[in-house]
Amino acid sequence: MNKLIKAILFDADNTLYDTQKAAKIADNQIVEELAQKTDKYNTKELYAEWKKIVYSIRHSLDPGMHERRYSYGEMIKKLGLDEETEEVLNRFGSVFLSHLKLMPGLPNALKTDLKKYKKAILSESEKDFMLIKLKKLKLSKYFDLIIGNEDVGAKLKPNPEYYIIAFKELKLRPEECIMIGDHYEKDLEIAQKRFGMKVIFFGKQEKRANLCIESFEKIGEIIKKIV
Repeated sequence: MNKLIKAILFDADNTLYDTQKAAKIADNQIVEELAQKTDKYNTKELYAEWKKIVYSIRHSLDPGMHERRYSYGEMIKKLGLDEETEEVLNRFGSVFLSHLKLMPGLPNALKTDLKKYKKAILSESEKDFMLIKLKKLKLSKYFDLIIGNEDVGAKLKPNPEYYIIAFKELKLRPEECIMIGDHYEKDLEIAQKRFGMKVIFFGKQEKRANLCIESFEKIGEIIKKIV
């Protein structure tokens, strides 16, 4: 192991697993189901109405406003349907989890190249659902620490508390950690600029990151390049 790097910190959604694709499939199915129960909108129109709700709260600092519990609830009220939001969320969750996939190369990387490092997840998601995702994908056993938005006082990223808690719990200094995430401003900027960490962007291109990856294949060699 490199003498300096002792831990890898990860964002979760769209870094460890492909949330975007699974969520799109599940959202489409839920909207279609609800559209069939009303004559106010067809599926395409109702999807547009739901996106308006999501867009309207995009700048909210309340994590709860960014969860589907809120946007689905508002959509159901708008339609005047006799639907329980939690039941709709459960249907979403079932479809979502059935389509959730790990990012390429991750399972093998956790068993080999990343095995020697401490590993932590720093996610602004609701922790309960995050733990369900990790269990479904059999990832929980690989991580020493899992931080959700509840652990930082229900604050969204970017927020230094995610990192401060991680350093404290792992008993490590910032320079002993690398951060991997798919959104520079939310996942990597504070790590890089405030804490002086090396950061890896999960995606095609981000010039501000130390390196970019699109899979976890050969992650051990990639880490060696930036330390």
